[in-house]
Amino acid sequence: MELRPPGRGLKPSSRLGQLLSGPGRRVDVAPLFMGLHSMPQFIPVSRTEVTVDNTPNRFVRFALTAWRDVAMQTADILRREAPSAPVRRGLGEAESLQGELDALLSEELFREVGTLQHFPADNQVLQKREGYRDIFRAYIQFEVAAKLTWHALEDSYRAGQRNVATLYEYWVFIQLAKVVAEFCGGTFDIGSILERDGLNIGLRQGRETVIRGIASHLGRQLQMELTFNRTFFRAPPGTPEGSWTLQLRPDCSLRIGPENEGVDRGFVPVWLHFDAKYRIDSIEAVFRPDSTDETEILNHQESETQSTGAARKDDVLKMHAYRDAIKRSAGAYVLYPGEDVHRDVKGEKERWPEYHEILPGVGAFALRPARVESEQAEGVASLRTFIRDVLDHVASQITRHERGRYWMNRVHEDNAPPKKRMSWAPFLARPPADTWVAVAYVANPDEFIWIHAHRLFPIPVDRAIQDPEFDPRVLTADLVLGYGPVAPPVSLCRVLGEPELLTGSQLSELGYPSSESQFYYCLRLEPVAPTAWSEQLSVGEIMRVRERVRSGVNSTIPIAVTWFDLVV
Repeated sequence: MELRPPGRGLKPSSRLGQLLSGPGRRVDVAPLFMGLHSMPQFIPVSRTEVTVDNTPNRFVRFALTAWRDVAMQTADILRREAPSAPVRRGLGEAESLQGELDALLSEELFREVGTLQHFPADNQVLQKREGYRDIFRAYIQFEVAAKLTWHALEDSYRAGQRNVATLYEYWVFIQLAKVVAEFCGGTFDIGSILERDGLNIGLRQGRETVIRGIASHLGRQLQMELTFNRTFFRAPPGTPEGSWTLQLRPDCSLRIGPENEGVDRGFVPVWLHFDAKYRIDSIEAVFRPDSTDETEILNHQESETQSTGAARKDDVLKMHAYRDAIKRSAGAYVLYPGEDVHRDVKGEKERWPEYHEILPGVGAFALRPARVESEQAEGVASLRTFIRDVLDHVASQITRHERGRYWMNRVHEDNAPPKKRMSWAPFLARPPADTWVAVAYVANPDEFIWIHAHRLFPIPVDRAIQDPEFDPRVLTADLVLGYGPVAPPVSLCRVLGEPELLTGSQLSELGYPSSESQFYYCLRLEPVAPTAWSEQLSVGEIMRVRERVRSGVNSTIPIAVTWFDLVV
């Protein structure tokens, strides 16, 4: 800052106008200058000088000094320890780092840089400028890491040993969480694995940890739940989730379901399981091509002893146990730190679906840390592509898998049927619960005889259209069960083709005795020979079924029931 007389040149600015009219010692001027009779005796003028003593450089010096002090303290502590290979190695690293930091701080640049007065958290240079930004981020990570604890790792490093398999399991979960988070945006908070009582990571073997988020895919809102070490307990029959055999605990489990089950009621959730296996084997031993050629089999056996880098066969077989025993499971996959050798002859990624779609299925993915720290883990790209394909599959409503899950859920959501023995019915093309039967009472004996003689079952069109008690499923039934005051009183016929439309006059020409409507839907019939069903379906039993299924419906109106309703 310099005090300059107004007679010397001044750079015009908005602040200059304020200084000329401001308070302080003044001198008279003549003639008037800009309407002023006087001017300040001196005007403060800022002068810019080039200097490296600024806040960003002060912070860099502060960070380097803090790291040098930590390296120095570490070296002092190691010097007091009993000499051993780990101590000597650690001491050498600490002294080397201390020397490098001392060399940096002795540079001429830092001789002109002063002491940091306050922490510059809002400094834009430190947040955005390349180089400064890296130092700032490294310092924040260093400080947070120094305060971050992970009690579960104490067991992995006990007595100087490293439980690499456990560490790999933790690392796999974190990699999976990062991949799933990409599809959930900001709704998937990986930071929730931190415990509330401090900066402690809550991942621990045997304890369940869940991270949740919402993924929007193909217009469908999907609830994503990634769980670490979820235990699937043995669940009683009828329970939608759990294990139906023994208690199981995969390393990582991903549940994909609807965000709002009340809105998307047709969407049955699915589970994907991932197991981290820190061991590898031969790919030919895992998925060997089907072959009856003895020479080819011997070649595969020889290659098994030479080729390495794939998931082990018994690990892949364990995925079948997860997928088959845990309810609503659609896939189970091994994650192993080997080579990505699971490819077909065209070089494309192989999958092992059970049917024609990506789910249900099992398989294996190579996943291991990158050789360069700044790069993403090797195998993450394949895993990300797989998760994206799974979301495409699950979000789509036209997959056979979704149709199968829906009907499987519908079939098993009810209680088990009564333990009743039922004779085999060879005329059923579908299961009894999916075979519809038109149950019709024919009061006129002549009409009953005519139906069997002409193999036609007429239904008045006006009744089918106007009567609110009429069930339209009668027109699409697979079977027609008629009963009435004739001998035998019960007859069963198979329906052939679609209903035919005939006029009342056409039926009269055929001798139909009850032509009361202008048009009729006619079901063409084929009699079913009496077998064990004729002993089970009496008139009284049929009437009880009518009352149970369609209570209050006029007995002259045919109803639609399933064969299951009739015989159970």
